[in-house]
Amino acid sequence: MTNIKTYDDFLLEAKAVGVLYHFTTPRGLRGILEYDEMTSAHGAISFTRNFDLRSWAKTFGAYCRITFDGDEMSNKFRFAPYLFDPEKDPVLQMPHVDVKSRRAQFGEEQEERIVKNTISNIKRYILQVDVLDSAMKSKEMMAISKVEMANSGIPFNHVTKFEPYRTQVYVQAA
Repeated sequence: MTNIKTYDDFLLEAKAVGVLYHFTTPRGLRGILEYDEMTSAHGAISFTRNFDLRSWAKTFGAYCRITFDGDEMSNKFRFAPYLFDPEKDPVLQMPHVDVKSRRAQFGEEQEERIVKNTISNIKRYILQVDVLDSAMKSKEMMAISKVEMANSGIPFNHVTKFEPYRTQVYVQAA
């Protein structure tokens, strides 16, 4: 009777994270895709549930948005929610900007972090890349074109504004 399986044999639990976004510069995108990893010198890599951080993106030149499969990532990594607090943030150290002012300027970030310095094989979790063309310089656009050609397996969208990620639904004709 060793072939009888229990519920535990069939049960696979995973955190339902959903879609996550990471905003980066054209140069940052090139590095992420070229080396197939994300790195941080600050001990954590941040993602957000907010699909449109346009103001933040323009302020910091982060015109590229990578959409990730958070459910798949949660099978390998542990996410921790994060709320920016400028007095405690070791990265930005901007005590003159309070949380309310930051939200008014940049919007609700809804961050999730993976507390690691490096995430390898990151391409396997990428659903698509959106590029905010209207904000970039021609030199940056050329660099993005090269990155896009070198990563033909990743869908790239050139957009005028960021929209929520939508999965493709195909309907078969009767």
